[in-house]
Amino acid sequence: MGEDVSRPVAWRAGIAGAAIAAAVLLAAVATASTNLNDASSDKIEASTIVPDPVRRVGEVRLLARGDAVVVQTLLSTKVLSRVLAEIAKKEEHNWPTAQKLADSDAAPVASGTTEYLAALDAARQRLEASASDSDSPERRRRVLIEFAASANDQAVFVGTFQAAGDVGHLDLKSREIFSTLALPRAYILREIRLILADSFDVAEDQVDRLGPLGPAASGAATGSSASTSPATIAPAPSNNAKPATSTGSEPATPAVKEHAPDSMGSPPTPKPRQH
Repeated sequence: MGEDVSRPVAWRAGIAGAAIAAAVLLAAVATASTNLNDASSDKIEASTIVPDPVRRVGEVRLLARGDAVVVQTLLSTKVLSRVLAEIAKKEEHNWPTAQKLADSDAAPVASGTTEYLAALDAARQRLEASASDSDSPERRRRVLIEFAASANDQAVFVGTFQAAGDVGHLDLKSREIFSTLALPRAYILREIRLILADSFDVAEDQVDRLGPLGPAASGAATGSSASTSPATIAPAPSNNAKPATSTGSEPATPAVKEHAPDSMGSPPTPKPRQH
């Protein structure tokens, strides 16, 4: 009888041990994602106005978030649909569809473009719906976009934000995340570099000068087919691209050209920006 009783006890102990191990694993995964989204100790390494200091639709910042690197885009514009359309054009250029790749010699690259653009459009719809239910005369829509990566984790966050001040001097007060996207690591790491190159108007091989890029630093990423086929996804660098520099917490601001201000009118067509 003793043997018959001990077997279920041992079996129950094994199940309990497995449950504990699973709980520890899930806690570790949750902690990793939480750390990427914890902006309490963000340090600005570099910042610039996009597309320029006159037609101000937002800011792009290079952040150090603990041991993670984050490229944060803060859009504050009355023409959000137009801005998101430019982002979509840039995504299509940088990450060709399977059909376009089939017509070329380029190797396919896994991307998260479809999910990313869907999250941006969902954020737009949510903000528009919220505005229609409000009596506020404010016509600007604020969208938060973050590409974040650490040594062992990566994610894209899409949402909105509250801030004091105007574009160029935004003092971020709070973030509200609508979507957390678990997209391919190679895609996120390459997007970090592409966004910085386009926003700061520098060649992609110069973005490391902006500040620490962690896993997105040149040569740091491994197993990324994106980094081995630049002709397929890398945008052509600007003819007047110059390295931007930063001094620790002071943001780096590159020289830019003037354009008509952001308005509900008909400003000149902006150079497509990658976000």
